[in-house]
Amino acid sequence: MAKAIEFVEEYIANGRNGRQAYLKVYTSTTNEGTAAVEACKLLKNPNVSAYLEEREQELRAKYRLSTDDVIKNLSQSLYFDPRKLYKPDGSLKSITDLDEDTIVGLAAVEVVEMAGGLKIDTENGPQHVAMFTKKLKWHDKTAIREQAMKHLGLFAKDKDPALPPTVNVSVKLPPGEAYLRMLRRDGRPKKKA
Repeated sequence: MAKAIEFVEEYIANGRNGRQAYLKVYTSTTNEGTAAVEACKLLKNPNVSAYLEEREQELRAKYRLSTDDVIKNLSQSLYFDPRKLYKPDGSLKSITDLDEDTIVGLAAVEVVEMAGGLKIDTENGPQHVAMFTKKLKWHDKTAIREQAMKHLGLFAKDKDPALPPTVNVSVKLPPGEAYLRMLRRDGRPKKKA
């Protein structure tokens, strides 16, 4: 069961890709098709699925995550509009003046204070003026779009394939008719005149 627990932890960590988790944990398996089938079998095991559900509940409770929160955050980042960072005069707004959607859309804010110049004030004399460099970085929209599509299941390659169906077909044809069907390629025998 130790390997199965390790599989579940990897499955959660990689975004629920059973094939990848199986390949990482069960290193003796190198065939991706085999890994997908075995991962599917493991996930159907009642003990493994119960442990997976328990771990996911623990993580949701610990980090107070819900599907709504994740989708809201993806949406806020996807629809982030950098114009909301600026005042009508073109100057940058204070971070405290930004709305929640704009703040969530930011990936980083960096403010560097440097020695500036002197301001000549006739009443008080020369004064030191600090200069600030403000750098704002927002999330990569392509990456956010891909995350949203993956979350919505729009990437077929990220889905674990189900076990392939097995179909056995047996058709008994007289030897002459089988040969005629092969020649015609449409599968129907020629009508006799």
